[in-house]
Amino acid sequence: MSQIDTDTESVTTIIEGILKYYDMATPELLADVRVAIADRRLSRSSSLDDIGVQLRDSKAFKERFAGNEKLRDAKKPVYSVSDYLRLESQYRDNLLAAGMPADFYSSQADIANFIGNQNSPDEIKARVEQGFAAVKNADPKVVAELKTMYGLDDGTLAAFFLDPVRTKDTVLRAARAAEVGSQARQQAGISLSSSAAELLVQQGVTQEEARTGFAEVSQLQELTRPLQGEEALTQEELIAGKLGTNAAAAQRVAKTQRRRKAGFEAGGGFAQTQQSNIGLTTVGQ
Repeated sequence: MSQIDTDTESVTTIIEGILKYYDMATPELLADVRVAIADRRLSRSSSLDDIGVQLRDSKAFKERFAGNEKLRDAKKPVYSVSDYLRLESQYRDNLLAAGMPADFYSSQADIANFIGNQNSPDEIKARVEQGFAAVKNADPKVVAELKTMYGLDDGTLAAFFLDPVRTKDTVLRAARAAEVGSQARQQAGISLSSSAAELLVQQGVTQEEARTGFAEVSQLQELTRPLQGEEALTQEELIAGKLGTNAAAAQRVAKTQRRRKAGFEAGGGFAQTQQSNIGLTTVGQ
């Protein structure tokens, strides 16, 4: 074996060792490295970033550092190989520190999306801490409501909170919506849609206010069943009125309550008349 062959084999061993250490030793990338070594574009003194420069046009390299390609397509600055790998490590460390399962969002492809969308490691960590972790430690009924509202299962719950296209505010609103929705179901047997629950959150309704408000809604459900001559009070109006999100609805609920109370306090004649009228209506049907 010639000195050149020996040197080539030595350089190949060194650089392949570097690639394996950094989880970059795919067959395709190793093949590209051997070509670069044979062409004398890489040597035993080549750094990790030197390897990146020489292989930047390689298909295998672009696939491995897909986050950079997303940045490049968006005409934004890209990371050196060493900085990219450092970012990958930081994402994984932050996710684990925030309580995420090790098998969620730790793949190269997942992290490439974070990098390509310029979601910083601290931003992703904040999403976990304020979103997923908060729900994970919440009342199981709240978690169940979150899954029901947004069509999630155990495997996609974490993905929901880390979806790069979602903003932190959207994630937090979903978590709060699940709390409100859980109270609607527990206190009044009402199943809120995600949009209805999120609207209540946007209007400032807290979990405790939802608990109290929906307990009152449960006790006043008969107000949505109009007596003869009354204009129907909808369940939406009853909810808005008792949770304080609509002044006009609150007035209608209060007015209906007063009218019912006055009628029944009039010695029962009102109630008896209404029952008789209802009976006649039913028979007529």
